[in-house]
Amino acid sequence: MSMNQEIKHHLSDDILMAYAAGSLPEAFNLIVAAHVSLCDICRAGAESYDAVGGALLQDDVGAELSSDSLASTMALISGNAPSETPRAFRPGVLPGPLQDYVGGDLDAIQWRPVEKKVDQWHKLYAGMHAKPFSRPILSFQDGGTFLIIRQRKYKAEKESHRLTRRSREIYLFCQTNRSIKQILAKFDGLSQEKLIPFLTMMVDKHLMFKEND
Repeated sequence: MSMNQEIKHHLSDDILMAYAAGSLPEAFNLIVAAHVSLCDICRAGAESYDAVGGALLQDDVGAELSSDSLASTMALISGNAPSETPRAFRPGVLPGPLQDYVGGDLDAIQWRPVEKKVDQWHKLYAGMHAKPFSRPILSFQDGGTFLIIRQRKYKAEKESHRLTRRSREIYLFCQTNRSIKQILAKFDGLSQEKLIPFLTMMVDKHLMFKEND
């Protein structure tokens, strides 16, 4: 089945060459494989680069191998089925290579449990805000020399946390996303050995969140 009438953009020669050589990153390789499985033109290009690569290997000068090279190679491929050439058509919504990667069509994608958890969180969050004049789940009040953080929890007693001096200043500074480097540069004399335990404690108590850094 040809789908060229629906495909208006094709892969460049550089991408097809890298795909045939197996040098693309995993995610990029999967995207290209999905496109190649649906596009006759790009599939023909990939197959031509495969043929060129095979011819170059045949003409290549041999190299001396170690005595255990065959055993090592067989150990690496043991238990792995040979890769299947992308097919032009396979029943389902997802292209063939993508189905192979996720273990089936859309109904087999592993993020379904994650979707259910997110839905449960939305319902929980909505329930905590259902009552009129309900307070935010996390709020704080700055007293100048100290700071009180109020934390609402689902089906649990409210908690209050008191921060003073340097801890208060760090918390206020981190109202905007800050990196460890930015925090250390802001506060003279603050070491990473003292900062990391404090931030870890705040994250564990869900009073702050960690993103990348």
